[in-house]
Amino acid sequence: MRFKSPPLAFRLIFAGIVVSCAAFLTARLSHSAVNSTEENKRIWAEEAHLLVRAGLGSEVTLAGVNAGPDAVRASIQSVTGFIRERSGLNLDKSATDRLAKMEQRTLNGECRRITPDELGSLFAGVVMERIQNISDAELEQAADGFANVKIFRPPAQSNQQISSGRALPAAKCTRLPDKIMLRSTGQGIMSKEEFIRQERDLRARLQSPAMLASLVGPVRQEAAKLITARVDGFAEALPGQWGQARREGLTPVQALLVVYSAASDDRLCYSTAQLGQMMKRSETNLKEATGITVSSEGRHAYGSGGYIFSTPLGLALDLRTTSRILDLIEERSAK
Repeated sequence: MRFKSPPLAFRLIFAGIVVSCAAFLTARLSHSAVNSTEENKRIWAEEAHLLVRAGLGSEVTLAGVNAGPDAVRASIQSVTGFIRERSGLNLDKSATDRLAKMEQRTLNGECRRITPDELGSLFAGVVMERIQNISDAELEQAADGFANVKIFRPPAQSNQQISSGRALPAAKCTRLPDKIMLRSTGQGIMSKEEFIRQERDLRARLQSPAMLASLVGPVRQEAAKLITARVDGFAEALPGQWGQARREGLTPVQALLVVYSAASDDRLCYSTAQLGQMMKRSETNLKEATGITVSSEGRHAYGSGGYIFSTPLGLALDLRTTSRILDLIEERSAK
């Protein structure tokens, strides 16, 4: 049996590494193409770019070509701090030390940059390896990581995608205590038991060389397309920092940021302060709609237990997976 496209659970596992990464930056444009004028499409695009500039653009500093060791180290600290503040994920020092050396070599021209297509293909392969070897305990952990506090969706169009962080009126807030949600746009809502059942079935199927071979091509193509769309969005919003990534490829630090963004479903929009305000507003909306108070105090916006959107980020980007990703980037970047 050959799948024409990856199963839903496979496409969404490990915090959405191969989910639709460009959803936030493109969903409004697609909607506007049907229902609005070209002027409205331009306004939506500008708004999306402003949101990225407020987050990624204002809170991350990237080292430039031929930067010295101090500048590279400052860049690493900027990126890891940005990720930690938004998701609570602390990258292992051995990984960040290695990342700094890889970034230095790339900026000095000793190693080539990795293209978005290559990055997408690479991560699809990592995901498939992890699914093949995932334990039942890790499946439980992954399911728990998707136990989101609340969702926001229109009353009449439950399948409509909602931009991340844009809270709807309180009357449209719904709490799903017995369900998990795999996408911040409201897709992939299912019971924890169903998620685990699908993943176990997929794990068993991937033990077959024939089944694995039938999935590798389409999954890598899809992941490459999605990663490319994410990089394009960053480049349009921040041409000074990310324009070269679109034209010539990503440095290792940029690649890590894109992977984090995909894995956490964090579109890298909004500043840390703005995210805090959004969480407080979401807490108020939830209470007004359901009478239930779930405090946002001390919570991160993303990652495990994220108040805006929760994913099993600590599992998706643990040291083993991060090291494997760096291995593959290093192999692809060798001149």
